Amino acid sequence: MKIEKLSPAFKDYLWGGTKLRDVYGKKCDYEKVAESWELSTHPAGQSVIDGGEYDGLKFGEYLEKVGAKALGVNGAKFKEFPVLIKFIDAKQPLSVQVHPSDEYALRVEGEYGKTEMWYVVDCEPGASLYFGVNRALTKEEFKKRIEDNTLTDVLYKADVKKGDVFFIQSGTIHAIGAGILICEIQQNSNTTYRVYDYGRRGADGKLRELHIDKAIDVSKLTPSDTSDKQGKPEEIPGGTKCALASCPYFTTEKYVVDGEVEIDVTGDSFASLVVTEGSGASSPRSAMSENCTHDCSSCGEECPSRQNPESFLAPMNKMSNVKKVIGVVSGKGGVGKSLVTSMLAVTMQRRGFKTAILDADITGPSIPKCFGIHEKAMGSDDGLFPVNTKTGIETMSINELLPDETSPVVWRGPVI
Repeated sequence: MKIEKLSPAFKDYLWGGTKLRDVYGKKCDYEKVAESWELSTHPAGQSVIDGGEYDGLKFGEYLEKVGAKALGVNGAKFKEFPVLIKFIDAKQPLSVQVHPSDEYALRVEGEYGKTEMWYVVDCEPGASLYFGVNRALTKEEFKKRIEDNTLTDVLYKADVKKGDVFFIQSGTIHAIGAGILICEIQQNSNTTYRVYDYGRRGADGKLRELHIDKAIDVSKLTPSDTSDKQGKPEEIPGGTKCALASCPYFTTEKYVVDGEVEIDVTGDSFASLVVTEGSGASSPRSAMSENCTHDCSSCGEECPSRQNPESFLAPMNKMSNVKKVIGVVSGKGGVGKSLVTSMLAVTMQRRGFKTAILDADITGPSIPKCFGIHEKAMGSDDGLFPVNTKTGIETMSINELLPDETSPVVWRGPVI
């Protein structure tokens, strides 16, 4: 495994501060350093290889040279590099904004939508941010409040502290408040619909553009699940680690290092290491044992070169990220499979796990009914997009695909 160091691209948005340069040592001559894009192939700002054989290459050019092997099996499934990682220094509040889903963004903007995660690196006393609405709104009220500048009255305001984590799904109205420094892990997208901007003017002296109609199209107007989804710290040799967030595009973990820690990187995916505090050094672990005979059947080493037997599992969709599967199965109807499944999903989500339900019941609408779901699943050339419950559990059921959710279904063919 080879480690590449990256230098970021910088942004000087009007709301930015100078902490990234003055406190965190970023080398940038901008008067304001609002953002540093640490891991990016986006045309609006690419990071650059710093040192070594590929020194000076834009990250996108580097990936073209080394090929898909640098991304791992999961990363290579995507047409574009899947993630973008940045630091954000908000001296002033950012605009109230929303990002579209993949389905909407691909259809309207020609790029993917944006789901993101915020890790609060530091903040001023009393700092806060907006995360979704504080009660259900109609589209008519949403539009009226944008027009009469009262939108923030119906947004959920969250006080923040260092170390907080917020998972912002596409369609969630949000805004980072003043005095917050954030590490943001997001989909590789720069599509943002601004809905309120405190009457600020850009460098040209004109009011900054709002995108009201598109925001109305994509915004989720019911309260979001604002609970902190961080897992509990787990003791490991040399420190601790805990899960922060997971979605089809990225999985994040936090390591607190007090000594030397090994981070497993397999052929499944690349890994990006972001240091938010302190200093240290990194080095690659040898990919093979020194005594490797290349006969994996008699070897106990856990190395990336291990030749595993061929799996009979069908490959996941490139946009899927499934770690654990719990099957709730019965050969008889009416015994409570849907109830048990729903309760399991809700309980695991409350414990900080990202959960989803694949309803394999051909004729029963129990799962959508359990959660009061009447929306239809959408799709694109990349596949079907699940329907989310009010608390963010992703669901897929045949009843979400039928024109009439009560229609009977006749299935002819094998069922496994």
